[in-house]
Amino acid sequence: MKRIRAHLFVSFSIAVAFLACSEKTNTSKPTPAMVSAPVVELFPVEVGGQWGYIDKTGKIVINPQFNQALRFAEGLASVKEDGKWGYIDRTGKYIIPVQFEAAGLFSEGLAAVARGEKWGFIDRTGKCVINPQFDEVGPFSEGLAAVRMADKLGYIDRTGKYVINPQYHVVASTFPLFRLVALGLYDFSEGMAAVEVEQKTGFVDRTGKMVIKPQFENAFSFHEGLAPVQIDKKWGFVDRMGKIVIDPRFVSAACFAEGCAAVETERGRWGFVDRTGKIVIVARFDTVRNFTEGLASVRMGDRWGFVDHNDKMVINPQFDLAWGFVGGLASVKLGGRMGYIDHAGRFVWSPQ
Repeated sequence: MKRIRAHLFVSFSIAVAFLACSEKTNTSKPTPAMVSAPVVELFPVEVGGQWGYIDKTGKIVINPQFNQALRFAEGLASVKEDGKWGYIDRTGKYIIPVQFEAAGLFSEGLAAVARGEKWGFIDRTGKCVINPQFDEVGPFSEGLAAVRMADKLGYIDRTGKYVINPQYHVVASTFPLFRLVALGLYDFSEGMAAVEVEQKTGFVDRTGKMVIKPQFENAFSFHEGLAPVQIDKKWGFVDRMGKIVIDPRFVSAACFAEGCAAVETERGRWGFVDRTGKIVIVARFDTVRNFTEGLASVRMGDRWGFVDHNDKMVINPQFDLAWGFVGGLASVKLGGRMGYIDHAGRFVWSPQ
């Protein structure tokens, strides 16, 4: 896995697969505060250099006033003012005042925050429950969070106690802003996490037991019962027992989502396979992202569009960039500006 980290911005194929596997649906257990009323999805937008939030109809519900703003997770969103980050609720009220050098999304009730060069975790009240002490952290997933100390990776529980001591090889992220995402590659998913031992990758369970011995050149997380692995420079998929179920024959591969996985063929084009390894969406795209809400954003040439599970281009390539659908909308970039479209490809928030 160290080659992934070391060459993440050099190997385009690996970067595509990494980003696809990093795109996750929030599956954390909702708190009482989250389920007491229907959740209205809010989306960050920029107006005149300031950030606010719109609802699914494109109506502004939190006036643009922040220097930067991230999406909501578990009812709170991190926003930046005067060089510091804090958290607001869905009314735009500060719940946690700006005070951090960096702030991640809430996951399983905790959010990663940075003070100086070190990372720790806070709860939804802003209380520091795990003091900043780590060089890099991932979000909590299945009760554990990946943390980096120097060049070693370990896992902590919600109290900050090591459940799996730092022992696995990991390379520091190249860019500070990337650190909120990078260790997500090592998240626990479906009870296992990919780790590197002596330049080979295997999988451990939540107790630290090696359940699939290190034997792969690279590997990503399990999703929908399968994990992409690299053997002899080719990518295939294994099941939870470590058995190869889709033979390694691809240049690169991403995690499964909605029953299919993105793969790069010998021709240098991306398509999708089903759980049997059958090509279900012809490999003709230059770049792809995972399926979300029934559609996947794909790039042909220099334009992005969206394809459905039937291999039909339902939104023609026309955007400079396009991300996956979340809460009924997808973020797109056109003419250097950001906007949101619905499933029909109509602009709910025009690029501005």
